[in-house]
Amino acid sequence: MHFFVLNETPTGSNEEARVDVLDADGTNHGDASRCESCGEYVGMREWLPPYRVELDLWGREFGDVAPMLGDDLLVSERFKALWQRSGLSGLSDFAPVEVVKVRRHRRLKLRAEPPPYFRAAVTHSRTTIDFAASGFEWDNPPTCMECRLARLLKRWNRVIIDQATWNGEDVFVARGLPGTVIVSRRFKEWCEDHAIKNAVFIPAEEYAYDFYPWEKQNAPRER
Repeated sequence: MHFFVLNETPTGSNEEARVDVLDADGTNHGDASRCESCGEYVGMREWLPPYRVELDLWGREFGDVAPMLGDDLLVSERFKALWQRSGLSGLSDFAPVEVVKVRRHRRLKLRAEPPPYFRAAVTHSRTTIDFAASGFEWDNPPTCMECRLARLLKRWNRVIIDQATWNGEDVFVARGLPGTVIVSRRFKEWCEDHAIKNAVFIPAEEYAYDFYPWEKQNAPRER
């Protein structure tokens, strides 16, 4: 099985349905979840109702899906209806979201008002990142075998899933990389088949990030 990271549309792109999601004034957040084994935080603070957002609309139409800060997705009513007939897994607890403000940066094609949107919760999976194959680096490696988290993650070169730990979810957050929504090839193809707008995918084996790039830049060169 090949996996992909569901990503935000790149800034400055010409994506026709690019939409960014921002917290509205008065947004409520609860405590973040903690690992049952070591007690460390394992994600972002929980988004609490009433769900209210502001949208930055960069394209010419409203998107069907947008990642949010944390592990939730914002999805359109069309996405929700198609998902409930899809047989896919990994999203749950669809709840209505109030759009309190829209900033339009380009002239829209058709409708001026946003479609009904919903918050969809992404499954926190037992699926685990293969740290060695992915090139993960920390200040100190994880010691908890439950959450697989360290206090300071520095960088990774790619995201390789330990497929022996994958339970078949099509949308999930893997242990060891909170805040990153990973999807199956089935989900990607489903989005393509149904022309789901604003779904941007990066092959997981190409998804790299470096929180401390200057460490590499300043490292002494080998002679």
